[in-house]
Amino acid sequence: MPRYTHEQRLAKKIKLCEVAAKIAVCEGVTSWSQLNDDLIRKHWDTSFEEHIPSVEQLIRKVNHANVRWYIRNHLEFNSEIWNADFLQGLATGGVLRFHSKRYPSLGFTGVPALIETLALSPFSGKIVEVPHDGYTYWRNVPALMLQHSEDSLSFMAGVLGAGKIVTEGDTTYVQYRTKAKEYLDKWGIPIDIRKSGRVFLVSPFWAALFSIKMPKELRVSWLELKNPAKTDSYAPVIWAFYSGTSQWESGRIPYLKSSTWFYSQIDSIKDVGWLRVKFGLAQLNNKIAEIMRLWIDLPEDIKTERAQAKIEKAEKKRRKEARAAIRRRNRRSKARKANKNKSE
Repeated sequence: MPRYTHEQRLAKKIKLCEVAAKIAVCEGVTSWSQLNDDLIRKHWDTSFEEHIPSVEQLIRKVNHANVRWYIRNHLEFNSEIWNADFLQGLATGGVLRFHSKRYPSLGFTGVPALIETLALSPFSGKIVEVPHDGYTYWRNVPALMLQHSEDSLSFMAGVLGAGKIVTEGDTTYVQYRTKAKEYLDKWGIPIDIRKSGRVFLVSPFWAALFSIKMPKELRVSWLELKNPAKTDSYAPVIWAFYSGTSQWESGRIPYLKSSTWFYSQIDSIKDVGWLRVKFGLAQLNNKIAEIMRLWIDLPEDIKTERAQAKIEKAEKKRRKEARAAIRRRNRRSKARKANKNKSE
């Protein structure tokens, strides 16, 4: 009599595929020569079976095609921040390349904060600069094959977080590629400037608003920008319409200042609808309310993070002013010495 029934053997093989897929996605093991018993032990579920298979047993039952199939069709990561939706949202701002012999790669140019964030992700992949085409690639990334949804907050956070910070005059905007336009239109997010070619500019407010669904390293890059475009228009209207409260809480969402400006623009709260139309916000997706709820119920660690960012910004400004004062003092000193030498 066989040790396992057909159903049990099939369940065992699927479990081995799951383990191999997790090892590929999280540990970067894309070749059997990199596999070891410790990694299998780390990802094996003893509630399924107490006996932990060896490297030889896994390789005998599973091939690389099985692993790719499992990643693409069954593997899930339910992290609030690092998940398949967020990664695929990021891909709209870069170049996603598939390969026959290795896992996909994702390339970006001009977004150093994003590259630093990807280097710290829980997913395996190698950061490689390619000078001849100006791109930095996140290479051989199994997580880019995970199933995803384009309707989630995480996906839109990825789309917005992949933008490139640019300036027009003294004003800061975010530049997006044409590929992102479909999703901004779907969410009703207004495009502020249309550029020639395949790019357009949007207020940084939206990336900052969705930054609560981004990793810390990327989030902080959106929250303290200098002269961000149209935040004085968008932030108060979004707060008034979607916060669900009549109380005004400056700073509760990114770039929300005091209520003075807001009430100077309208005669009564009934005019919020008029401002929504004036600023092009009437078509916003109702899921904006979900993002607002996340800010209102802000976790303590993000509150601390934002406070620390403000302290660091103030300290950076203080050091800059101190250096400027030293330079002025040195120039005056040199001028006095030069005048003294001339008089002698």
